[in-house]
Amino acid sequence: IGVEEWREYCDIKILGTSKAVQNALDSGKYTHVANIEANDPEEVFEIGNIGPEDRIERLGQMQPIAIGDVVIGKVTLVRKKFGWGGIKGFGRKSEILQRGTC
Repeated sequence: IGVEEWREYCDIKILGTSKAVQNALDSGKYTHVANIEANDPEEVFEIGNIGPEDRIERLGQMQPIAIGDVVIGKVTLVRKKFGWGGIKGFGRKSEILQRGTC
């Protein structure tokens, strides 16, 4: 991979940089991998990492939810190193998007 692609990947997966995430979303580098039934972002994080499995509708290969992953409910949220970015509201059913590896 090239230097710019590696820098973008690190900005997303290590830092959760919102601008890098938005650029990757806009260029189609994220994939819709699951839907999760949850009440808030922290519950999405918990269910996406430890279950219960019956609250996850898998649409593709899903990794545990981590920095740089995107959750779309009533707003778009980005998992940060500590917590979430972009929280303005939250719906019950959330789409989980993850960026592929380099």
